[in-house]
Amino acid sequence: MLRALCCAMALAMAGRAAAADCTWPAWDAFKRDLISADGRVIDPSLPQRPTTSEGQSYALFFALVANDRENFARLLEWTQNNLAGGDLDRHLPAWLWGDDGKGRWTVLDANNANDADLWLAYSLLEAGRLWQVPDYLERGERLLARIRAQTLRRLPGLGTLPLPGDLGFETEQGWRLNPSYLPPQLLRRFAASDARWAEVAVSGLRLLREAAPLGLAPDWLLWRREQGWAADPEHGSRGSYDAIRVYLWVGMLGEGAPERAGLQRHFAPMAELTAKLGAPPENVDTSSGKTRGSGPVGFSAALLPLLAAREQHTALQQQRERLHRHPPHRKNYYNRVLALFGMGWDERRYRFDADGRLLPSWEDACATKGN
Repeated sequence: MLRALCCAMALAMAGRAAAADCTWPAWDAFKRDLISADGRVIDPSLPQRPTTSEGQSYALFFALVANDRENFARLLEWTQNNLAGGDLDRHLPAWLWGDDGKGRWTVLDANNANDADLWLAYSLLEAGRLWQVPDYLERGERLLARIRAQTLRRLPGLGTLPLPGDLGFETEQGWRLNPSYLPPQLLRRFAASDARWAEVAVSGLRLLREAAPLGLAPDWLLWRREQGWAADPEHGSRGSYDAIRVYLWVGMLGEGAPERAGLQRHFAPMAELTAKLGAPPENVDTSSGKTRGSGPVGFSAALLPLLAAREQHTALQQQRERLHRHPPHRKNYYNRVLALFGMGWDERRYRFDADGRLLPSWEDACATKGN
């Protein structure tokens, strides 16, 4: 008990020190290992060494959290030039880019990925506000308008939501949806910029609650015409590598956000499972609650905010220690991303306010890098 208490105090002190430090070693390592000199986020775990719009959008957010203007601009330029045909005002970014097997580096799948689109728009809006760069703010507003015009659908009986991508998600049976594509803080921020997103925010909250009746989020699910929810035709009721982000977004909701307490209470079963098992499960049957396997260390990082919110202090400490003993492998893109989100939040490098705006720790304390 004494050892655990001492370790907890040491980690808490380290977190406070990190928040006061204007450098972010984990971001510097991510740049070194996974971002090319021209601003491409590379997934080295796959032979094609691909780039996804998700990776670009997450990296833009991390660059903003790190107060790294130079790399923000580089990431944005590469994304526009290579994934959006040179014009983000007219084209949502293609979700996949890489080696086509014929010696050409190019778009491999031109379909968009809506989660990446939303994080990209959010990062532009918040970069414009925090850095006082009108061009970023205007580009974020134009991108948000493009997303609204191109991807929003009114789903009968559910409300207005963005489809996960332009192609492949509207079927004769209904609409395939991904709960992790709808971070509530982003939708609330968009509603502040454009009131037409307020309905999307309401529908997104309904989806999060109703998609997880046991408090366990699925990777995908189906909204059926005139029949309501059903298991996804491809992935069933599994919750795993997509769904882990639902607990991350919910755990990071800002103090005072009206949905915060209810959502964190609703998804508490995952925090309880993590406490019981000693690590987040890799797979959950969201219809029965049965679990299989231990999730990778990135899952532990993703659960830190929710464990803290639910005051699961022992489990929180266990996951911090797990991350300390077994940090994500430098070539594992997804674990590294989850670690930057979860550990960055746990180190108090950023927060969200009640309206979804970003509160970076550097805002009042650090000089801007890249100026």
